[in-house]
Amino acid sequence: YRNAACANISSGGNSLNVTCNFSVWYYAMPGEWLCKVYAEDSAGGNGSRTSNTTVEELYAVQITPMYIDFGILAAGETSDSDTNITVENFGNTEIDITLHGYGVEESDGLSMACELGNITVGNMRYYMSEGIPFASMIPLTEDPVQLDDFNLGPVRPPAVSSQKSVFWKVSVPTPRKGDCGGFVTFGVV
Repeated sequence: YRNAACANISSGGNSLNVTCNFSVWYYAMPGEWLCKVYAEDSAGGNGSRTSNTTVEELYAVQITPMYIDFGILAAGETSDSDTNITVENFGNTEIDITLHGYGVEESDGLSMACELGNITVGNMRYYMSEGIPFASMIPLTEDPVQLDDFNLGPVRPPAVSSQKSVFWKVSVPTPRKGDCGGFVTFGVV
């Protein structure tokens, strides 16, 4: 990074006190940074100073789409195709994610509440690979579970993006009727 914006704070005699700021990209490496300011006047006098600053870790993601839509399923039916949710890292550090779900309120043991009956939390499942049979997928829980092997790194130019998918299926028990809805919470760690 070069060409910081500097402003004169005070001056006197042969000295000048300035403050300098510079913007960094959201994916700038977190950690201790060394800032060096070099100045030169019209008479050829020059000087430089260094200062350390810290770039903090930035946790930022985009989840798309915002809804997991399983379409129309009959009671007793299990979705046969995967519904894909994409997680994109817009931060500056590698992340894992946590997942948990509920039907109406936290810890209610549901993944969805329906007009008639409900779908328990374990009847909604996910996996990091596409095409996995429902029985082999990971059941959603009401408490956050960390996907330790998610390991989604930050964008580093010239890479265009840093994203991974989570694939979902649901099994609708009987008797169930009407529209069903619930919540899946993605957390970043």
